[in-house]
Amino acid sequence: MTPMISYKFAHFLALIAITAITAIIIFSLTKVDRQELKRIPQMIQDTKSQGKEFAKLYLFEDNPVRHTDIESLKDKSIDGIVLSLKNILHIDFDSPEYKYLEFRVPQIDSTYIDIELIRNDISFANTIIKNQDGEMLDDLTKGFYYRGIIKGDKDSLAAISFSSKGEISGFVSTPSEGDKYFSVLEEDIKKVLFYKDFAPFPVYDSD
Repeated sequence: MTPMISYKFAHFLALIAITAITAIIIFSLTKVDRQELKRIPQMIQDTKSQGKEFAKLYLFEDNPVRHTDIESLKDKSIDGIVLSLKNILHIDFDSPEYKYLEFRVPQIDSTYIDIELIRNDISFANTIIKNQDGEMLDDLTKGFYYRGIIKGDKDSLAAISFSSKGEISGFVSTPSEGDKYFSVLEEDIKKVLFYKDFAPFPVYDSD
């Protein structure tokens, strides 16, 4: 049986071909280097200084469960929770209203992680991208791609995509916590695994 999730970075990229293209690929396509990634927090601050409003979205039900409570995940060597994604098909991510947005990720302990994002308006029309197995990814135009930070944490980084099928994928990263990924469960796209990878994102490597 095909594994439902993956917690290694390379496997995560392979999973993208099945679910949705993440903003990790956006950074690769646009050849954004580490220094530019580090400017994303300043982009968020500058946007706020210009008086731009971040639309607040409530994408998840307030009922996260530990991954160990899910039969198919309980034996996986990960640190994660499973979130219930609301129907987001009605949200017009292409509109000016959602150029800047904020959403929160409920946690087991009744706290939240708030993520602030700016839409990356780029086109993939003439771009050919393949996964690690050499398979061509052909859904690049069918989604909306954002980059940003965890609210209040200038050392963090977030890259999130929303597909035309109503799916979410991507990651958030901090120097202290490493990477946490959003991965849709194959049998139910309304169930999203939010799990931790202890290897830090390369943006925090020293030059």
